[in-house]
Amino acid sequence: MNASATIARNGRTPIYRGFNSHLEGRKVSPLDFQKEIGLDWTVTKEEISFNMIETAGMDPFRAVVRSDNRTALGVVGKDYESVQNDEMFRFLADLSEFDMDVEMVAGSALGKGEIVWSLAKVPSLSLALGTDIVDSFIFMSNGHAGNRNLAVDFYTLRKICSNGMHALTRATSGKLGIGNGWKLKHTSGISDRFAQVQGVVRDVVKDYTTTKVAFQFLADTPASWATVEAIAAKVYGAVPAKVEGKSNKAHTIATNRMEDLSRIWNSATSKGIETEGTLWTAVNAVTEWAEHESITRSGNYTPEESRIIGNFLGGSASTFKEDAYTYALSLAGIA
Repeated sequence: MNASATIARNGRTPIYRGFNSHLEGRKVSPLDFQKEIGLDWTVTKEEISFNMIETAGMDPFRAVVRSDNRTALGVVGKDYESVQNDEMFRFLADLSEFDMDVEMVAGSALGKGEIVWSLAKVPSLSLALGTDIVDSFIFMSNGHAGNRNLAVDFYTLRKICSNGMHALTRATSGKLGIGNGWKLKHTSGISDRFAQVQGVVRDVVKDYTTTKVAFQFLADTPASWATVEAIAAKVYGAVPAKVEGKSNKAHTIATNRMEDLSRIWNSATSKGIETEGTLWTAVNAVTEWAEHESITRSGNYTPEESRIIGNFLGGSASTFKEDAYTYALSLAGIA
């Protein structure tokens, strides 16, 4: 697939673009994909030692070290159990060998390798709201520093604005909500529990109509700019009043955000399409801003890595989007 083919109507590109996504559109097995994107390394737990420093009190702790470049990624306790990169890709390979076809899209190591992730498209789960196409993906991530769980998540990506969101799920109580995937702690038996997740993933696929029906309901519910304002107020808070003689920074930030939302609401991702003027486009205007324009704090990561963390790995953008969809579902009367 040519990179330009993935550019949305408003010029947005998916946030994963650039993370080895040049392989997108090629039929590459998960294990070959792992090698091509440079994640074919392992980690080991090794004793911590310092010259001329007494380390007896650190006996319960070990350093997690990359095999290829000997970088220490984190310090963990004695009960910590690593999950190797190839286990993550074998998980996807096993799915594709049975009853779920997957296409590898992107992946990388973040920072020094303390976080690794992969994104695989599931073509059979794509859905269409008229000409408004939504693709579905399995997003997997794993931490090697002792502070992040192994995670398997289902995501949807609206092509027209390259806007991603967790798939929806219905709890045993019947309540519709945002799916949060599966999080597994790095404790004894994690590999066995990871294998069990495959069965759960297949069950979710069978019930994927939950997401399709909910999205269609949003696309059938009329909305206006006032709806966008209501969702934004619920997610980001009301625009603070301007106070004479004060810096009014919060007011400026909120006002600029509303101007951005107005631009999005009147752009090609909301107008001139079959879902125009619906709750679907209203909520996507708010989440499009969260995905592509909300502030990210890089810290030890590049801006691109921070955007991935913010949207896929529990960052603020992910929280904004979940809050927006939850509120939109309540406005539609289906939450």
